[in-house]
Amino acid sequence: MEEVDERDRSLLQAIGRKKVTGSEAAMLRSDATPPYLQTLVDRGLLASTTKGKKRESAYELTPAAKDALKPPPKSRAAAAKKPPPATLDDLRSMEARLLERLDALARQLAGSRPAPPQSPPREHNGDLRSAIPSAIRDADLAGRFGGMVPIPEVRKVVQSRTGASRTEFDDVLLALEREFLVDLKIANDPRRPDASEGIAVPGRGLVFFALAR
Repeated sequence: MEEVDERDRSLLQAIGRKKVTGSEAAMLRSDATPPYLQTLVDRGLLASTTKGKKRESAYELTPAAKDALKPPPKSRAAAAKKPPPATLDDLRSMEARLLERLDALARQLAGSRPAPPQSPPREHNGDLRSAIPSAIRDADLAGRFGGMVPIPEVRKVVQSRTGASRTEFDDVLLALEREFLVDLKIANDPRRPDASEGIAVPGRGLVFFALAR
């Protein structure tokens, strides 16, 4: 394939599919002189014919010129197949890793040391891990929340059944989310009047609603 530089490419693109005379080519580019046009003919980029009653020399692109103007083929990397879409398990695993990193970053920003492993919460008239999901469903039925139950309502039910403290309840609720046993959603407005009843998670916002799976 004939190599073309920017000067050649500019003139060839200006001519395009037209057949132009020498004077018309000079109007397209001031440097399109007869000697320059002849060099393009000699290189096989222009074909010289005649045009009009005066039989003036005319020029048009050759197949070689059209090939030279084509964009370069895409690289193999660009033409490679897209990776398969992420599955639900992939997204859940990514979410868990992000939550762990956010917790670690919050500890670093606060200048505190990583919290020691927490011992399992003690039972209060029942197991918190099983009490919380059932409390979400019961509170939803009682209050008709449409599945998205305010955490303060769930906390009231659980504390009445188990006697757990707020800290114990909040810790177990967040742990259940990391294990994909419940879903937690943040409040649209973190300045709502009852914001103090939610759970402020560093780097995430005000967690205020619970959904049972």
